[in-house]
Amino acid sequence: MEGSVSPCGPCRYSFRHREGLMVEESLVDLSLIAAGELDGEWLLRDHRGPVEATAENVEAARIFALDRWRERAEENGLPVPADLSGACKFCALFAKSLFGGSIDGHYDHIFNRIGGEVLDLSAASADVAGLRDPYRSDPELLASEDLHYSLETCVPRVLRWVAAFQRPASPGPRP
Repeated sequence: MEGSVSPCGPCRYSFRHREGLMVEESLVDLSLIAAGELDGEWLLRDHRGPVEATAENVEAARIFALDRWRERAEENGLPVPADLSGACKFCALFAKSLFGGSIDGHYDHIFNRIGGEVLDLSAASADVAGLRDPYRSDPELLASEDLHYSLETCVPRVLRWVAAFQRPASPGPRP
């Protein structure tokens, strides 16, 4: 369903909402994870997200995630990254919150599937390009408590990303 266009942050973050409004189902899911509720069932649950996964919306989310990934590097005193290398867990949680679908992956890379199709915000990154088979699935890893814990550590930051991405930009003061 085609929704209305809403700007998020700078105008390059505009995206289309389903039914004209962003729902908070994804924030609720991530809040549960922050409380220690992340498990293999949540990762594999293919749900509908509040934002339609159009090419335009996915690109807006990718640009937004890259800007946030660069901010994270600066906060931690690290070199500013050229791409989303190393951000796949953050990107997968962020994409699932926005677009729905499920989280899939293996030891070297985590990504999303929506209706069985791959959606990967970090697809153009050097680390993904260097993988021989980046979109294989490892059910054992997806069920592991180690992965669940690792993803849980990303949740506080991803919650902030989701909240910032859905906040429409307010117009500046008029002269």
